[in-house]
Formats: sequence, C-alpha cells, structure tokens
Amino acid sequence: MVTRCGASRSAAALGAWRVYADAAVDPSPIDPSPPPDPPVCPAAARFGHIDPLADALSRLAFRVEAAVDSPPGTHPFRPSVLLVFEGPHVLDGLHEMCVRGQADVRRMPAWLTGDSAATDGTVRDGVLVDE
Repeated sequence: MVTRCGASRSAAALGAWRVYADAAVDPSPIDPSPPPDPPVCPAAARFGHIDPLADALSRLAFRVEAAVDSPPGTHPFRPSVLLVFEGPHVLDGLHEMCVRGQADVRRMPAWLTGDSAATDGTVRDGVLVDE
C-alpha cells in the first residue's frame, strides 16, 4: 500500500517509468564500470596464436632479389641476399620482436610471418615466387 499510494519515488512512477524509479537506467559517476577491453596487439593479430609445441619451426631461409635501376644500355643489376633465421622457435622469436617494438609488424612481409606457409624460397621484388 505504501509503495503504490505513498510519497515515495516508486509510487509516482508505475508501468514503463518504473525503471527510472528503481535507478536501473541512470548511471552514476561513482559506479564502478568494467575495465575496457585491452587493445589488440598488432603482432598478435598478424601472427595469430602460436602453439609453442605444435608450431615449432627451427629454420627459415629466403633468397631476396630486388631489381635496381641501372642506366640504359648497361646490364641490369639484381642483388641477391640470403636471409636465414635459425633457432628453437623462429616464428615465436619474430613475434616477440614485434611485441617489443624491435620490428614493425605493419611492414613485415607475409612470407616472414608464416602466412604463406613457406619455410624457404625466393622473393623477387617483394613477392614470394615458386620455383
């Protein structure tokens, strides 16, 4: 009887207005709010989940070739560099370098992050080619 006919907040707000009387809608500045979700690390988004036991890769080897502009009438110059990464878990090591900021994950090519599922090959002008 007091709830419906009294001078309380609940008596004046019935029906659809009841949520406002119960303070279920109005947030308070001192109410604890859940912490925001942690930002997704770009390295975690790029490398994905690396299982240390199943995905252990001990060697990556790529020959990188890039064309260099040469004067007309001369033999074209194409330097070749062999990149070899060796260790107990190469992809996890590259992932850790990106997390620490020692390597830029946004500029790292797909053939170096394991996206192309290749462990060796030739890279010509930034593209992994099949030979």
